[in-house]
Amino acid sequence: MRRTVLSLIILGLTAGCAKAPTPKEFLTRAIESDDAEILLGTLATTKGGAAVADYGRTLAADRARDRAAVVGVAAHYGMTLPSDLPSEARKQQNTLEGLSGAAFDKEFLSDMVKNHQTDIADFNKEADDTAPADIKSLVQNTLPDLQKDLDLAKHLQ
Repeated sequence: MRRTVLSLIILGLTAGCAKAPTPKEFLTRAIESDDAEILLGTLATTKGGAAVADYGRTLAADRARDRAAVVGVAAHYGMTLPSDLPSEARKQQNTLEGLSGAAFDKEFLSDMVKNHQTDIADFNKEADDTAPADIKSLVQNTLPDLQKDLDLAKHLQ
């Protein structure tokens, strides 16, 4: 009886704890996010107003540079790189392709604020003491770009 109660308590405690992503899971999500933002940033260069088009160019360049760093770390783990965008990114792309002018700018900037807030939260979770040194270094080098791009998207909103 005591053993069963103890097991239930342990089960209850562990059920409330989210499992930390493995380095490969984190890197896969980072690459997918970079790919999505490169695609959407490039789209903004042709569909956005002048300020949003400039932001799109900056975003695509920042994410391409960050993606190269992520791919370098991923190679260390022997990873096969994701070849397709996640469904949420495809949904954003499809929505944005149907918009133009101010409607495009508003939706694009809203998406970029949400995407960057999610990315920053994911990167901050990875920066804990248990992360491998190469992941910690990647996080420390990438977070400033993510924060800069988030701040710029908020400013343009």
